[in-house]
Amino acid sequence: MTQPKLASRYKTGNSSEALTSSPEILGLARQVLSEEQYNRATKLSIMLVSSKSVKRDAIQELTTLVAPPPKRPMYYAQHEMRLLPRWTRDAIRYLGDYVDLVCKHVVQELLKTQPRNAPLGATIDLLEKRTALPDNILTWLKTYNQFLYRPGKHDFQLPRGRSVHRFTSQETVLTAFVTLRLVEILKQYSHCSHEMNCHGDN
Repeated sequence: MTQPKLASRYKTGNSSEALTSSPEILGLARQVLSEEQYNRATKLSIMLVSSKSVKRDAIQELTTLVAPPPKRPMYYAQHEMRLLPRWTRDAIRYLGDYVDLVCKHVVQELLKTQPRNAPLGATIDLLEKRTALPDNILTWLKTYNQFLYRPGKHDFQLPRGRSVHRFTSQETVLTAFVTLRLVEILKQYSHCSHEMNCHGDN
């Protein structure tokens, strides 16, 4: 199969940097995603740093994948997909907001309490303390929070070897796929509606 031609210049650094991910994020993606999903995510990452027409096709697919409902935060996450590969942090944050929201709905459904203002880490700790979710799901959520959501909100230091941004476009695409898969799993426990207005908010 003919590989798309990589763009000569990646707007936030070298194209080779755009196609890298930290071991932790790669490991999480390999654990959570099917082989087909993982391969599609990596293919879209390549397409984003290819010719303009190929990049447009990738963005179109990503904005279709990352789409409301719920309106908040997915409307914002969808908008950030259109800014790839140049901007990445806000996409990570809004995608993480979706996982955070569904985790809180899991707590409300299973534990009958409302952790509305608690950070995601505290929500995960509560779910773990009450053994509300299987160990593997809790481990995935902890990894997601430690290496994606929390750094997306608070860590403004560049990882070693990065020249411009905290997250690469490949990490952002992988996060989109991982986020939707985690939400799909979590909704089996929260029984959430598509609009996420099932536990008193939307």
